[in-house]
Amino acid sequence: MTEMTSQSERKTAILGTFAQDFWWPCLLASLLLVFASFLFASCSGSPNSPSQNGNLRLMLTDAPGDVAHVNIFFTEAEVKRVDGPPQKLPITLTPNPVDLIGLANVDAALAGGAVPAGDYEWIRLNIDASKSNVVLEGSTVGLPLKTPSSEVKILGGFAVATGGVTTLTLDFDAKASLVKEGNGQWLLKPVIIMKNKGTTPQS
Repeated sequence: MTEMTSQSERKTAILGTFAQDFWWPCLLASLLLVFASFLFASCSGSPNSPSQNGNLRLMLTDAPGDVAHVNIFFTEAEVKRVDGPPQKLPITLTPNPVDLIGLANVDAALAGGAVPAGDYEWIRLNIDASKSNVVLEGSTVGLPLKTPSSEVKILGGFAVATGGVTTLTLDFDAKASLVKEGNGQWLLKPVIIMKNKGTTPQS
C-alpha cells in the first residue's frame, strides 16, 4: 500500500513538473495563434467593410465644341406599328440637307403622312452620308462625315390616335453625335431623343 502511494506521488510530481515547464510555451503559442488570426482577418476582411472601400467617379464630357454646321441629308423615314409592317413617310424637310446646329429651339417638319392608328414601337431614319458634311468654326469647307450605318433606329413606344394628328419631336443632339477620330475624320453616331408632343384634332 505504501509502495502504491509512493508511485502515485511520483506521478503527481512528474505531472506538476511538466506543467511548470510547459505552461508558458503553450500560452505563448496560443497568443501567437490568436494574433495571427486577427492579423489575417484584418488584411483579408470583407470587401464590403468600410475600411476596404474606395471612391469611384464616372465622368462625362460634351462632344467637340468647334463645330459651326452639321449638315445631314435625310432620304427616308419609317415607323413600325406593334402588330403591323413598317410604314414609310414621305420626307417633307426643306431644305435638305438640313443644318442641325441651326435647329436649336426650332421644330422643322421632317416627314409626315397618313398611317394606321395604333401603338408603334420605333422610328427609322435613313441618312445619305455622301450628301452630309460638317463645317468647323472659322471655316466654310464641308468635311466628309462618316456614319456607322445609313439607318438610324429610334426605339420607344408611342400611339397614333384615330382622327387626330400626333406630333413627335426628334431631338437630334448634333454636337453629342459627333466623334472626331485620330486621323481627323468626323464620325456621326446619332444621339436622338424622341419627345411626344401629343395629339391634336385633324383640321
